[in-house]
Amino acid sequence: MGMGNRLLFLCSFAAVIQPAAWAQAADPRDLLLRVRGNVTGTMERLPKYMCSLTIDRSQYAPSPIRTTPSCDELVSQQNKGQSKPRLLETDRLRLDVAIGAGAANEIYSWVGEARFDDRGLFDLVREGAAQTGAYSIFLSSIFSGSVASFSYNGDTAVDGRALVEFGFQVPLEKSNYVFGNRREHVTTAYEGTVLVDPKTDDLVRMVVRTSELPGDVGSCQATTTLDYHRVHLNDSEFLLPREAQLDILNTDGSLWRNRTVYASCHEFLGESTLKFDEPGPESSAAAAGKASTPRPLTLPAGLQFKLLFTQPIDTDTAAAGDRIKAKLNSVIRDGSSKVVLVPEGSEVTARIMRLEHFQGPPSSVRMLVKLEAVNVGGRSIPFAATMNWVVQPFVKDGRLQQRIRLGSFDTLADPNIGVFDFLDVKANFVVKSGFESTWMTAAPQ
Repeated sequence: MGMGNRLLFLCSFAAVIQPAAWAQAADPRDLLLRVRGNVTGTMERLPKYMCSLTIDRSQYAPSPIRTTPSCDELVSQQNKGQSKPRLLETDRLRLDVAIGAGAANEIYSWVGEARFDDRGLFDLVREGAAQTGAYSIFLSSIFSGSVASFSYNGDTAVDGRALVEFGFQVPLEKSNYVFGNRREHVTTAYEGTVLVDPKTDDLVRMVVRTSELPGDVGSCQATTTLDYHRVHLNDSEFLLPREAQLDILNTDGSLWRNRTVYASCHEFLGESTLKFDEPGPESSAAAAGKASTPRPLTLPAGLQFKLLFTQPIDTDTAAAGDRIKAKLNSVIRDGSSKVVLVPEGSEVTARIMRLEHFQGPPSSVRMLVKLEAVNVGGRSIPFAATMNWVVQPFVKDGRLQQRIRLGSFDTLADPNIGVFDFLDVKANFVVKSGFESTWMTAAPQ
């Protein structure tokens, strides 16, 4: 089953400390209580903040075998490092995530949009594996509720650092962990481990594994690994994720892996221009006298124009969510071809909506682009356009027919997305500045 067929959803959880046996530590229970106090104290003091995320996603084919092992065998092979899946496809996403005070909720935007609305992650990332809840809800849920039982697993070392490991389990009847896609999903029990530093009482790493999933969801197990560190916000230090990895092992032996890196975390300040909600009618009317909002550029649909990228795009480092610069390489005229509506050379802002690398052979790169705004008379004005697909005439049964390139399901669902396929290219392929494509004006979606 392809990467685009399923999405991962994670929601809130809860946990409680339960006495357990121990042998080596002086008082593991006291240590766990101190760690819990640090975590819950952090979450209670945590202000509104945002981070930029870079998510590298990989899809691996199952190992070449005659028969597909059971989920137990697949999980065992993966844990022992015996599986050798083959890399099929990669892509990268860049997003901003905003966390409410006390880590109450998560909202998302493409990187650099400077505003948030009520869109969720799955409104932006509509294909492939994704997860919510890992950035903030895991912390508050695992350590502040009453559903998980903990055990002391002993001392360990990571990169030369002496740590203590605790295990935890949450049964199905107490779980709020949801796995699935937009059509089908299941609630699952889960378990995992936490690594803590006994010198600082800090949480260092948390691993969350689902129990074996029902066969009809197509996956055996999902594992999330979160590494934490302290971040300076508002003259205080808070425990926040530094990096996360999500592994989804599927019943056919294929593997999906997401690696998320967090950067540029900072608090929302009072003078921030970020917006969380669309203004109501009253506030909109009040603001009308202070500032004028550019009106959408009203262009008849079907007006052809040429677009020129004015920057190189390194597909090895670029990501979905990145803005790219372009300009019109022709004028946009009205239907009579006499009146110039938008002059040649007008600057255009576009955004990469998806950027995929296919390993092949032959290897290829697919880039999906959506135009967002055009600069007319010094104003950046939203406008919509679709790629002008090539009409190919051919003869069938003695009659002249037309073949029209429709594109992929991405373009069928949103025709205002242009699809660029670069065949037989390497992973470090660069789309050169000056690359030209043909578009047509379209009605806004």
